[in-house]
Amino acid sequence: EPRTVRYYRQMVELYAKPHLGHMRLSDLTPIRLDRFFSDLLKSSKPPGRANKEPTPLSSRTVNAVRATLRTALK
Repeated sequence: EPRTVRYYRQMVELYAKPHLGHMRLSDLTPIRLDRFFSDLLKSSKPPGRANKEPTPLSSRTVNAVRATLRTALK
C-alpha cells in the first residue's frame, strides 16, 4: 500500500538514516542497534505545528523504527 511505504520511508528518513546512515551494513551489530534504540527512547522529536516544545519519542515510534529496520535487514 502507498500509505505503508510512506510510513516506512518516514521511519527511515527521520530516525534511522540520521543515526545509522553513515555506517556499513557489516557494522550494524546487535549492540550498536540496541544502543541506537535506547538513544531513540531518550531523544525527542522536533516541535511541530501542534506543539511548540520538543516532545519525547514514544515507545510506539521506537518500536515502529525497530520493525522497519528488521524488515529492511532481512
